[in-house]
Amino acid sequence: MKIEVSEMEERKGKGKIMCGTLDLSAHPLDCITLIISFTSPRDACRLSLVSTAFNSATESDAVWESFLPSQYQALIPSSLSFSSKKQLYLSLCENPLLIEARRKSFWLERGSGKKCYMLSPRDLTII
Repeated sequence: MKIEVSEMEERKGKGKIMCGTLDLSAHPLDCITLIISFTSPRDACRLSLVSTAFNSATESDAVWESFLPSQYQALIPSSLSFSSKKQLYLSLCENPLLIEARRKSFWLERGSGKKCYMLSPRDLTII
């Protein structure tokens, strides 16, 4: 994928226009993957539509692991298995997990990856 780049640059009072082409597919896949991992899940999905290189990068487990909470392995029951970190992420968004003796529910907000908890009424106290 190539993008036209033009930029106005001031040098010694003279305006200089630089025009060129930026070839995004020329960057290593690991570099694109690392950059995408610093975005949000929503942005990663949008970037997957930009080019085949970006699509390949967004399918990487490294990208989707960066969107998972740090303690995600302790939350997942051993009976569940997933073929990729993306599948795990989407499952945590769509299927809340019961945690802490089934008194709390945990899930991820799909677009941002933010952690969400729902408390059982038995865990609440009125003061």
